[in-house]
Amino acid sequence: MKRDVEIVNLKEISTVFAAQIVGTKEVLYCEDEIEMATYDLMAFKEYAMLNEEREMILDKMKKYGKLYG
Repeated sequence: MKRDVEIVNLKEISTVFAAQIVGTKEVLYCEDEIEMATYDLMAFKEYAMLNEEREMILDKMKKYGKLYG
């Protein structure tokens, strides 16, 4: 295919990286479509949960310009 690829262990990457991969991936080969779909859903769910958890922090930073004090 004459394209650079990066091979990663999807079980060992960060939530943000997983969501980026799932959102932009190009599947070259898939042996188990159900397992892939399950992973995709879990990656997006974990990313959504992360955003909910850090929303309070980001709001505080916007309001006060800092996180502490």
